[in-house]
Amino acid sequence: MRAITARAGTQAAYILCEVAVGMHPQAPLSTHPTRHTGVTHYAIGSTAGRAPTPDKEYAPVHTHGHIRKVNLEIDGEPIIERGRLLALDDPEVVAVASKYGDPRVILEDTTY
Repeated sequence: MRAITARAGTQAAYILCEVAVGMHPQAPLSTHPTRHTGVTHYAIGSTAGRAPTPDKEYAPVHTHGHIRKVNLEIDGEPIIERGRLLALDDPEVVAVASKYGDPRVILEDTTY
């Protein structure tokens, strides 16, 4: 990533302009990695139509990547641990999932 952004020759190439966290424990990594729980998607390089200031900055490069099995905290509260979206263990989520079948199967992470 450093080599790619350095070759771009502009500070806009270093801007983190996309971050996403997957929420679906059975989304296939092969076709929908950004949707899978525990996967964090990011993109670096501001391009036209991409924040934060697309009208002022343009990078000749825009790269995407995914990180699997992340740990993520928001305001000190763990959200994902070792790739497991902790909300899937919430009793209310389990109760809703049980309306559609065995919640252990429905909320099982099928990739790891």
